[in-house]
Amino acid sequence: MCGIAGWIGPVERRDAVRRMHEAMRHRGPDGDGLWFSDDETVGLAHRRLAILAPGPQAGQPMASGGHRIVFNGEIYNHAALRAGMERDRHGMEADESPAAGRRRPRRPVLLMAPTFGNERGGIQEFTREIVRALKAGDGLANVVALSYNGTPPDENGFAEWTDCGTSTLRGATFFFQALRLCIKWRPRVILSTFPGFAPVGVACAKFFGIPFATVAHGIEVWKRMSAEKRTTLCVADRVLAVSNFTAERLIQVNGVPPDRIRIFPNTVDSDKFFPGPKPGGLAKSLGIPAGVPVLLTVARLDVGECYKGVERVWDAMLTRAEGPLAAAVHVVAGSGSDLERLRAEALRRGLGDRVRFSGPVSGAELAALYRLADAFVMPSTKEGFGIVFLEAMASGIPVVAADAGGSPDALLDGKLGWLADPDSVESLADSIEDALAGDPADPRRNPEFLRSSVVSHFGRDSFRARLEAELRELAG
Repeated sequence: MCGIAGWIGPVERRDAVRRMHEAMRHRGPDGDGLWFSDDETVGLAHRRLAILAPGPQAGQPMASGGHRIVFNGEIYNHAALRAGMERDRHGMEADESPAAGRRRPRRPVLLMAPTFGNERGGIQEFTREIVRALKAGDGLANVVALSYNGTPPDENGFAEWTDCGTSTLRGATFFFQALRLCIKWRPRVILSTFPGFAPVGVACAKFFGIPFATVAHGIEVWKRMSAEKRTTLCVADRVLAVSNFTAERLIQVNGVPPDRIRIFPNTVDSDKFFPGPKPGGLAKSLGIPAGVPVLLTVARLDVGECYKGVERVWDAMLTRAEGPLAAAVHVVAGSGSDLERLRAEALRRGLGDRVRFSGPVSGAELAALYRLADAFVMPSTKEGFGIVFLEAMASGIPVVAADAGGSPDALLDGKLGWLADPDSVESLADSIEDALAGDPADPRRNPEFLRSSVVSHFGRDSFRARLEAELRELAG
């Protein structure tokens, strides 16, 4: 908060006021002021921390005629006072712009996230989609962003963007920054893209009377959480679960009341992922002969994420001695701490000539990989939702997933793809063969049907409409 000091006494005490002013330097980074009366018997000092009105008109000591004043704090009923003074025809001047040339939004959304940068991961991509949706709606000038880490966003059009740096005290910094932003901006809604921030969000919500909502993705809420996080999730105004399975786990394991949960699925960039001819150059660079069926898995290959099912696909491939699955090549796209072990395991199983590791891919290269594939296969048993399923179907290729976790939501419970029994290698093998060479009339093998269905249910327009509806309902 601001720092104030004053002295009434003889002229020789002028230096004391200056020393007090210097000692308060840490209290206010946004300005400072000193004033002495003509006879130098009164001195006032101020160090300023600007929250509501950062412009120069709010600097202190304030003057009106022969009067001077310093005070600690901001006038939080300033809007009502201003309206009354204007009604009584008193002139008013104020600088309401937090940045030159831009008027501060009255009631923005406070968006809290682990990061706003380009880091990989489902939560990170979900955060970027939330930002895009907010930008397409009221615009980022109506969004105040708080990031847990120090990676800045590519496009910073926010009313304010704040990060917590790399300090070991980031947790405390995050909390106090959230308090500061709530005081300064009085947001209409606090939205977190990560449930771990619920304790901070709920504290701010209760203290300032602001609705709080958080997104719950998958494995981070499937297990019993700490008492603090469970309690705050249970009293959050809204928990947006990306899948029905995540919602069930929130209720059954963490005791979140069902009436506080809404299903809020992921979205996909249908302009980036679309059907097209197989990229022959890419097939050649991966050493895949023409006419050979291509299976694709896109996943993070970390030791702690073996549930993605890469080796399960190999189990299925080894069950067939003939047919399309027996001839298929499996392209594994991604990187991580388990990559070298997987390379060795493929060789050990005798699949060295049928498995290709492409390494990490993104952008146009990832879109081309989807078009190269004849089927996308990822029998993950612990997927919160699975954005990669949407990317594959938007690209027009058949999809095989495990009937487990949040994967069925992405495939509309099997209407858009095959859901294999997670405990049966034979079921997985049958599903892959159906996807590769099953009934030609099956709509799940029709690129146009897959794309139109994904855009209709999970496209960015639908995502934005769901978000705007939730924000409207929360803000009342």
